[in-house]
Amino acid sequence: RRTILKVISIGELLDSDLRVEFVINRILPEFGTAILGGAPGLGKSWLLLRTALDIATGSPWLGEIPSKRQNVLMVDEENAASLVMQRLKKLALAAQVDLRALPIFLVIGQGLNFSRKGSVAKLQKVIKRHKIGLVTIDSFVRVHDGEENSATEIARVMRGVKQVTQGVCSVLFTHHTRKP
Repeated sequence: RRTILKVISIGELLDSDLRVEFVINRILPEFGTAILGGAPGLGKSWLLLRTALDIATGSPWLGEIPSKRQNVLMVDEENAASLVMQRLKKLALAAQVDLRALPIFLVIGQGLNFSRKGSVAKLQKVIKRHKIGLVTIDSFVRVHDGEENSATEIARVMRGVKQVTQGVCSVLFTHHTRKP
């Protein structure tokens, strides 16, 4: 079967009502992917947790930048559940919010892997069931089997991520930078 590409003119594109909506104003687009990167020990995991709280409450991100309230799925393949909960409790206490009342769902240490189709399908089901708008993932290196120095392998991983986000949610990863 032959597929024909749909072509539109620049005029049609300019006349369309396309606009970018953001989860975090001018930082994280809806249905987009972003990475919080940095050296180990800088606080990326803390920032990811704070982001989850801000989005789940609809509070300005980091107290400053407008954000859109969404249900949040936190995937953590880096830290133990006890550490995640301890940190969330501290952040919630400081923000004066009741964690039990927030639309935050967690998948901790279950081997989620974007390199595996079955894993992507399971994640899609969870996202749909809980109407998730933002997925946070700690950390990128733990959720794929690809060689990070291979553009081909990482492109394959990102296709799995795109399957998850496509018109459904945004994804925010942490990533450890190791090279100077």
